[in-house]
Amino acid sequence: MSVMERLERLERALEQMVVRGTVEQVDHHNYRVRVRYGPDSVSDWIEWKPSRSGQVTIWSPPQVGEGVTVISNGDVNQGEAFIGSYHNAMPAPASDPDSTVMQWPDGTVITYNMATHKLSVVVAGDVDADITGSVNIKATGAAKVESGASVSVKAKGPAKIESAATCEIVAAKAVILKGAGVTMDGGGGGTIGSDGGKVSLCGGGSGVVTGAHICAYTGKPHGDCSSKVFAAK
Repeated sequence: MSVMERLERLERALEQMVVRGTVEQVDHHNYRVRVRYGPDSVSDWIEWKPSRSGQVTIWSPPQVGEGVTVISNGDVNQGEAFIGSYHNAMPAPASDPDSTVMQWPDGTVITYNMATHKLSVVVAGDVDADITGSVNIKATGAAKVESGASVSVKAKGPAKIESAATCEIVAAKAVILKGAGVTMDGGGGGTIGSDGGKVSLCGGGSGVVTGAHICAYTGKPHGDCSSKVFAAK
């Protein structure tokens, strides 16, 4: 082999030690990709390097068109693909130096901004959380849960809602089912009202006689009034 041939081979090897391209094909079962690194140049199947593969393992396979860098000993077909480089077809999801962004193609985005201390999570579909231990959520500011459909809360143990101020329940209809009874202890006066004009205790029955009721026979306040249920003035 002549000196010129050796120099040409060495030059080709140097050119292929670090190659930038895009993912052409993905083999998810064997963790391999083919990389396009020129108008007419596509590599053989080569391994892609995951971000973590030890005790902490992250599975986030590359996508066709994603930018990669292939590092090899001079033969790109023997190299390894390091995933991740921005280009015109797949630009960066942000340019804010204080933001960390994870974005998925279905529209799901997780963003944390260090300057505003705000975490934003936008999920295009459902969210499932299966937790074997306890869950503690604490906010120094206001907390709000809003649903466009039904909401269900189920507890095998005692359930408690505690408020240092007024606690309101606004519903088209409030129903308490099952249970051994209902206790209301406000430590003071209270009011029970109904927009329908009627309040039914114990599932119906006769009306409650108040101490202000005038007897039709004696003309005096009725003596058989309720001692446990009181009506507002």
